Amino acid sequence: MIRTLLRWWPVPATIVTSLLLQRILLESRYDVAGHAAEHLSGASAPFAAAALCIIVLWATPGARRQVEVLGAMALWFAATVLVLIGNVRVVDDLIDAGYAFTPTSSVPDVADHSIADMSVWIAVVASIVMVLAFRRRGHIGTRVTVGAVIASALFPPWIFPGLGAVVLLVARCIAHGKAMSRPGLSKTELSRPGVSGGDAGADEQRRRLDGEVEPLGPALGATVELEGL
Repeated sequence: MIRTLLRWWPVPATIVTSLLLQRILLESRYDVAGHAAEHLSGASAPFAAAALCIIVLWATPGARRQVEVLGAMALWFAATVLVLIGNVRVVDDLIDAGYAFTPTSSVPDVADHSIADMSVWIAVVASIVMVLAFRRRGHIGTRVTVGAVIASALFPPWIFPGLGAVVLLVARCIAHGKAMSRPGLSKTELSRPGVSGGDAGADEQRRRLDGEVEPLGPALGATVELEGL
């Protein structure tokens, strides 16, 4: 149990930090209910996105050195920031018009929803781009990729813009857990200068921990993916 906590502590720590920042920087500034509260909830997207990106990068060390992967993640995060801007704009408009506590069914068309409505779909597209970037680098398999794309396309984006990112998170954490549970050198040991770059066992374990594709060898001329998903 203690060993598991020591291995996985970054996950709960990141989630708790994200929730605290969301509470301090966003939710504490407003006292709303009804339709305004729904948009305030939607405005929390970048806090969840930031936590998700940090955890995925923690579970996929190899991705930290890949520009296209980092760029795709930054694109999705920027889209969720646009979601925040659009929803906060709606909340402010509703408060100014005196509808801070009015339910959705009773709210007249007094707020500008244009950015809020458009931004969630931008975030959906960006999440798909991010998933494809991870697939291109071999960090996830085809089935995970297809599932993530479908999840992003079909899940209501006003609830979460780009659910495929969550599918990606789960897949990478599962793969990382499998890699950490296998016998061999730890990530710390692999990073030490004393480990020879020509050590086949160390190289294989490093690829497992990085979530990268494992070569089967020149004789087979093919590759398989760590997680087999």
